Amino acid sequence: MDGSAHQGSRPDHDPITTRSRPEEPTTPTPTRHATTGPVFHPGDDGYDAERSGYNLSVDHHPAVIFAVADTQDVVTAVRYAAEHALPVAVQATGHGPSVPADGAVLVSTSRMDAIEVDPVSRMARFEAGMRSGDLVRAAAEHGLAPLNGSAPA
Repeated sequence: MDGSAHQGSRPDHDPITTRSRPEEPTTPTPTRHATTGPVFHPGDDGYDAERSGYNLSVDHHPAVIFAVADTQDVVTAVRYAAEHALPVAVQATGHGPSVPADGAVLVSTSRMDAIEVDPVSRMARFEAGMRSGDLVRAAAEHGLAPLNGSAPA
């Protein structure tokens, strides 16, 4: 996927545009939403790839996917869902099984993968789409190791 977003208007969907990161966030209205990350509707190039997480046991068919890149994108996605009375589902990397997000706004956080490690306080801050292996590598650069584990499915 090239990271490009669906732009323009479709008869059955509100227009959604992308904005560059430095621009101040806009307040969404019922007919226009600005996002940094791409937005996908059924039939768009990239929709199927974005709705499929790592764990393929659940086949999501959301009404719209916000592939969020920052906190403002999350706010925009949730406001869009509220304005259209749609449920919201969140998918980080798609490892864990969940209920299908059919007809929902799917918030895909895989692009929110920033990690900051503070070796002095021995703490890390990371975004929702971070993968644990990346955290292990970032912590190891400072002689640290995060707590991690797994639970049986």
